[in-house]
Formats: sequence, structure tokens, C-alpha cells
Amino acid sequence: YQQQDGNQENITVMVTICTDGETIPPLVIYKVNKILETTSTSPCHSIAHSKKGWTDGVIGWLWIEDFDKQTCIKANGRTHLLLVDGHNSHYTLEFLNYAQEHNIQILCYPSHLTLV
Repeated sequence: YQQQDGNQENITVMVTICTDGETIPPLVIYKVNKILETTSTSPCHSIAHSKKGWTDGVIGWLWIEDFDKQTCIKANGRTHLLLVDGHNSHYTLEFLNYAQEHNIQILCYPSHLTLV
């Protein structure tokens, strides 16, 4: 979901909802003209920043790693199923390798199926 802050800059929020209705803390991505860095700032959310305020391959890889850490106990050794949209940050080699190595199956929504 994209929204603007008070400075009229893009903000991207990556939200995850589990099939049991629980959520994991969202990732909020701000537009900042610095070197990309992602940090956890609170148990309620994580913050990242990128030049355009959008996710990219690095943020996507860090996000799937965090997703795995927050859902591995719930999965209890079973395969995770992660539904994603078609954004290229979900299809980098690092993202897909991490998913394969950690028993996470990726399923992509067909184009134009998700709404903003």
C-alpha cells in the first residue's frame, strides 16, 4: 500500500496477514536519499528507506528473512506459503533462494488481481 506523509513523499507499507487472522508487524519504507539500510525500531513495525520510497531487491530479501523469523514457530516445521504480488522485489535470486532454503513456497497473484 502506498501513501504520502506530511512532506508529500511516497511511503510504502508492506503488510502480512496470516491465514489464522494474525498479522506480523508491517514494514514501512520511507523515501530518503541515503544509502539503503533497514532497521527494526519497534516490536510494532520495521522501518526501511530507499531512494524512491519503494521496496527493491535488498529490502525484499530482508523482508522475507524477517517474515520467516516471525512465522517459523507458527509453521512448526511445515512448509510456509507466501502469496505475493508481481513486484520484481519478490523474484530476485536472493529472495527465491532464501525461500527455497527455508521451506517457503512462493505463489504470485495474477496481474491486476490485487487492488490498492
